[in-house]
Amino acid sequence: MKNDQISIRVYIADRPYKINTSTQEEEGVRKAVKRISDKMTELKGSYQAKDVFDYLAMASLLLCTELIKKEETGGITDDEVAHQITRLETLLEDVSSSSE
Repeated sequence: MKNDQISIRVYIADRPYKINTSTQEEEGVRKAVKRISDKMTELKGSYQAKDVFDYLAMASLLLCTELIKKEETGGITDDEVAHQITRLETLLEDVSSSSE
């Protein structure tokens, strides 16, 4: 199957981001964005922070922790964890570079 690259626009912390991804990974990227947004909303209901980036950082930390727990219990492989962490790092870099 061909691994076509596409450009999609997603919103993280109320900011638009242009993400280049394969057509095969598009759904996964969109699910990751939704999961980050859902986690941020959950955190906003439980904690007070200085700005939206505090919630974004906490959401990233909690989601990575969940991935590591799944890896340790055999729920996912090292490669899957590394892939998800790389995706989170890319999203965080995009957020960081757009806020400068």
